Amino acid sequence: MVRMFMMKFAGPALCALCLPGAAAAATVLEVAGAKDTSGFGAGPDQVYDGNGFTFTLAGDLQDAAISVDLLCVIGDCEGQIFLTKDDITQGAPSVLSLAGVNTFDVATSFGGTGLTVFDALSLTAGTYSLQLTFTSGLGALFGTTAPILTENFGASVGSAIAYKSINPLLPGFELSQAESYTPLFTVTGTVPVDEPAPVPLPAGLVLLGGALLALRRLRS
Repeated sequence: MVRMFMMKFAGPALCALCLPGAAAAATVLEVAGAKDTSGFGAGPDQVYDGNGFTFTLAGDLQDAAISVDLLCVIGDCEGQIFLTKDDITQGAPSVLSLAGVNTFDVATSFGGTGLTVFDALSLTAGTYSLQLTFTSGLGALFGTTAPILTENFGASVGSAIAYKSINPLLPGFELSQAESYTPLFTVTGTVPVDEPAPVPLPAGLVLLGGALLALRRLRS
């Protein structure tokens, strides 16, 4: 007995494999290593009001989150975090470059406190600067002099920064940099993946399906 199979094709576009686009959640950037330095101490009446870092994304990032390790050595450390899409080492940031703003409130911790300062962000490719300003207490971003870097999807870690300004978006911004100090931080997110193009069925397979269908009709 010869069993006949009828092949059904949906729509004019014949696809052997039509898979929807996928998205991969991943660690894009990470600076790890021994907590052996705190970089620039910052706070009211200190040399610096804040510190931070720069990084660069080679592509867009969805549902992005940024985490840091915050050291607080005197009192409760409070302040604001600014994320701007620019390279702050080349000049003061602009209000037009603001990508996010948040606040923090951390109790005294000599061992550092892991803190997610931003989440659910949609970031486009480019260079970003994170600035963390202390309005009370004395603290800094915990860092390392021997960084272990994870740089995926073409992203890269930039420079450590410190500045004198309660609000880096206001006039009077004064910047310093540290070449031997890298703050500990992590950037995670979802990297969009382009939807693959439909893969057409081989012409011979299409003809075979038509022949089988015609033969079935004749037999019936």
